[in-house]
Amino acid sequence: MANFIWNPVGGALSDRIGRKPVLLAIACLSLVTAYPALHWLIAAPTFGKMLAVEMMFAFYFGVYSGTMLGALVEVVPAHVRTTCFSLAFALAAGLFGTFTPFASTWLIDHTGDKASPAYWLMCAAALGIIAALAIYRGGETIATRDAVPA
Repeated sequence: MANFIWNPVGGALSDRIGRKPVLLAIACLSLVTAYPALHWLIAAPTFGKMLAVEMMFAFYFGVYSGTMLGALVEVVPAHVRTTCFSLAFALAAGLFGTFTPFASTWLIDHTGDKASPAYWLMCAAALGIIAALAIYRGGETIATRDAVPA
């Protein structure tokens, strides 16, 4: 349900101020708040805390996703846009989405810290920062920079 609210907000915000600042802001917020939020929740779990942490992560995901959808279609030429977008999105969801429960369980088992799945999210956030900086070097996308004039 949160995506119905935050996806359009992320898309509209990134249309106004640019994809790069929104992608970087959400990835940086995720990087610095994931562990403290999960640690806070694990320290004394309550339904209210769980809801607050879940809503924070839903906000991050929704705004990032709304922005990322626009970014993904902008970085490839129009004639292969649907194929490239579908492959990129499906591969990312398939590889990282299906691996997340295993990674979370492994992290908890090997660290003894129930908040350690935050490290997985922090790794994803760091990769998101690197990707946004790589794609939007100099304020333009790779596709825009490398486009052949008509």
